[in-house]
Amino acid sequence: MELRGKLEEQYLKYWLDYKDNIMALPKLQTPTYQLVLPSTNEKINYRPFLVREQKILLMAQESGKDEEIANAVSDLVSSCTFNKVDAQSSPLFDIEYVFLQIRSKSVGETTEVSVTCPDDKKTKVNVKLNLQDISVQMTANHSNEVQISDNVKMVFRYPLLGD
Repeated sequence: MELRGKLEEQYLKYWLDYKDNIMALPKLQTPTYQLVLPSTNEKINYRPFLVREQKILLMAQESGKDEEIANAVSDLVSSCTFNKVDAQSSPLFDIEYVFLQIRSKSVGETTEVSVTCPDDKKTKVNVKLNLQDISVQMTANHSNEVQISDNVKMVFRYPLLGD
């Protein structure tokens, strides 16, 4: 019995020494940035998307299914904002704005888009856009309420990503 107790004690000591010398996997440090949500003027932190998140976006895009793309964008926005933005219940313009900010910090601040000429509707021109220059435009007296008559008023909700 005494031998068993000594062996257990030695094993425990060995295990504690071994455990202290095991290196933990390094935690990836990603930079964080701050933006202001257009709908609420709330400041939130966000991070660039990771390679695996970009791969999910590309797979959704390749599928061509709107629902898969919406789910991928929703998941990406939620995870990159540390779950501060709920993409299913936030206004669509917030989600689009946040997504563009995340994309600009992840891939690059500029992107090239093909624009069709409004005159002949055939000529296509490639234009470089700086994503940091894109903002949500709202008038000073913007409201989601519409006065129908003196005693009838309608309150609208903003479109959501899932609509």
